[in-house]
Amino acid sequence: MPFRRAAIAAASTTGLCALALTAAAPVAQAVTAGGGTSPTLWVSSATVTGGNGQSCAEPGFNTVQAAVTAAPVGATVKVCGGTYIEQVEITKSLTLTGTNGTVTLALPASPKDSTACASYPNSSQYEVDVCGHISVTLSHLVIHAAWPSGTCNDDIDAVFVSGGATLDFAHAAITAAGAVPLNGCQGGIGVLVSNGQAKISDVDVSGYQKDGIAIKNVGASATISNVTVTGAGPTSMIAQNGIEIAEGAWGSVSGSTVSGNECDHPSCGPDSLNQTQSGGFLFYDAAPGSSVSHTTARGNDMGVYFAGASASQTGVSITSDTLKNNRYEDVCLDQGKSKITGSVMRGGNVAFQVIQYKDQTSGININVAASHDTIGPADVDAVQIYSDENAADVHGSVTISYSSINGSIANNSPAGAPVKLFVSHIS
Repeated sequence: MPFRRAAIAAASTTGLCALALTAAAPVAQAVTAGGGTSPTLWVSSATVTGGNGQSCAEPGFNTVQAAVTAAPVGATVKVCGGTYIEQVEITKSLTLTGTNGTVTLALPASPKDSTACASYPNSSQYEVDVCGHISVTLSHLVIHAAWPSGTCNDDIDAVFVSGGATLDFAHAAITAAGAVPLNGCQGGIGVLVSNGQAKISDVDVSGYQKDGIAIKNVGASATISNVTVTGAGPTSMIAQNGIEIAEGAWGSVSGSTVSGNECDHPSCGPDSLNQTQSGGFLFYDAAPGSSVSHTTARGNDMGVYFAGASASQTGVSITSDTLKNNRYEDVCLDQGKSKITGSVMRGGNVAFQVIQYKDQTSGININVAASHDTIGPADVDAVQIYSDENAADVHGSVTISYSSINGSIANNSPAGAPVKLFVSHIS
C-alpha cells in the first residue's frame, strides 16, 4: 500500500528488560453472601503494616506484581490509590482493579524485559503484559508507559495481549505509550492485541507514539466501544493512527471518537497515492466482517481508511459514522469490497475518496457501495476517484445511491482500467 507503512526517522536504541518480583504476603479471603470465599488481595503503595490484607489501611502487598504473583487463579487484586513504578506481567486468570483514589501504573526509569510473556511472538517491553490461555479483567487504572527520550524499539507498548488471552479492559486511561517526547520510531501502542481477544470499553487513550489501539494478526480480535483516542496533533515526528485493525485481525468499533492524528513530516501530505498520512480508523487487510459504526473521526489526516485482502468478502462496513473536518480525506477506500451507509463525510480536501494504483493486488478489484450518506462539501472534491493512471491498474466500481452530494465529483481513472462510477437517486 502506498502510504500506510512508512517508517519515519529512527532514534537511538535502548536495552530490553525482566520484571523484579516482590516477596508475597498472605492472601486474604473475603466472605461472600453465600458463605463461600472469594480470594481478594489488597495493594497499597504505603508501607505494609502487618495487617491482615483486607483493606487499603491494612494491605498485604505494596507492589502490584507481588500481589499478582501470589494470587490464586480467579482472585481479585484491589490496588489502592497511588502511583506504582513497576511493570506488571499477568499469566493467570484474575481481576485487577483500582480502588480508593486514582491508581497509576508507570514504568521504572530503566524498563526491563518481560519474562514468561517474552516467549510469545511480537513481545518485548510493555507496562502490562497479559499472555497465555487466561481471562483477565483490568479496570479503574491509569497506565503511563513513558519510555525515556530517544528510546527506539518497535515493541514498546502500554498493554500487550497474546498467547490466546482474553482481556476485558474498561473504565481506564492510557496517558503514555512509547518514547517521551515522540520520535520517528514505529513502536508505542496504547493497547496491542497480537494473539487473543479483547473487549475494550470506556477507555481514554492518549500520549501514544504510533497507534492508540492496534488489533493485529490472524487470531486477534476485539470489540471496542465508547473509547476516546487522541493523537498528538500535527507532528513532524511520526504518522500516528488512532485505531488500527490489521493483518487478518477482526475488529468491531462503535460509539467511539478518534482525533488528532496528523503528520507534518516532509514525507507526509495531502497526496494519498504518493505521501504518507495518519489515520483515525485504519482497516488494513482486516478480517471479513470488521466494522466501524456510530463513531466520530475528526482532525485526522484521514478519517477512515480501508484496504482489503479479498475480492469477494466485505472487508469492512462503515455505518452511521460522523467523519468531518479530517484535513485530507474523510474516507479513503482502497482495494477490496467495502460498504458505507448512513454516514456523514464533510470538510477537509476530499470527503469521499477511492484510490487506484499499480501496486494494488492483481485480482482484487475496487468494489465500493455507498448509500444513504451525506457527502460534502469539501475544499477540493466531494467525491473523488484518484488514480495513478497506470496501464496495470485493476478495474473497479463505485456505486453511490440515495445520498446527498454537495460539491464536485472527479474521476481520473484511465479508459483502459476504469473505476466505473454509478450515481443514482442523489439529492
